[in-house]
Amino acid sequence: QSLIAAAEAALDAAGAAIRPHFRAGVLSDDKSDESPVTIADQQAEQILREILIEKFPDFGILGEEFPDHNTGKKYVWVIDPIDGTRAFITGRLTFCTLLGLLEDGIPILGFIDQPITRERWRGGRNLPTSFTGPLGGTIGPRPVTNLAHVVRPAESQRSRPPASRRPPRLLGRRRLRLRPAHPRPNRRRRRIRPENLGLGRPGPHHRSRRRHHHRLVRRKAPPGLRRHRLSRRQFHAPRSGAKGSGVGFA
Repeated sequence: QSLIAAAEAALDAAGAAIRPHFRAGVLSDDKSDESPVTIADQQAEQILREILIEKFPDFGILGEEFPDHNTGKKYVWVIDPIDGTRAFITGRLTFCTLLGLLEDGIPILGFIDQPITRERWRGGRNLPTSFTGPLGGTIGPRPVTNLAHVVRPAESQRSRPPASRRPPRLLGRRRLRLRPAHPRPNRRRRRIRPENLGLGRPGPHHRSRRRHHHRLVRRKAPPGLRRHRLSRRQFHAPRSGAKGSGVGFA
């Protein structure tokens, strides 16, 4: 209870330092990581440090705006005076003050404080999550009357829909339809030639994807030459080197 009381007193003091700068045209500077920082960030963290060190001198402090203090201790406070500085500068309420306590590097206590609306969330080890604020409201899951409206985690984390539900993709002027897992027998499927995709004409060793690719045949090549897929015209043509023929093995 002493930890909670000291942390909430420090958050109250930090919120009092932040409120005068909200929507007051505060200027900002850039830190080494190119993130903005304002005088409100620095004042809030300085107040948090002073109160926590006074209450718990043996605890360490890991802050964002100032150097670390005794971070090798068993208990370490972690401070982020304004999480969402860009929102604070532009006058939006989507920022908060974060305060946590680590025990041997493991979080055991945490606070989220919104200094403008004065809403605060707290939780930790053996401490149920609670919420207080002047605007009212409660925390917890929403009641569900129909289980069909519940989204399962496996579906919510799925990055892409299954193949059967994806729309056909467009490539150039041709529409590529998804192939079924088991295509129907005796069904001709159109093949896209590489030259139609802007990839140039196939080379001599490229297996041309023709519409009637099943008509391509293979014949035994002479010794020392590689096998090639030949069309019927090339199959019945004279071999390379024969009189009156320029067709043969490349």
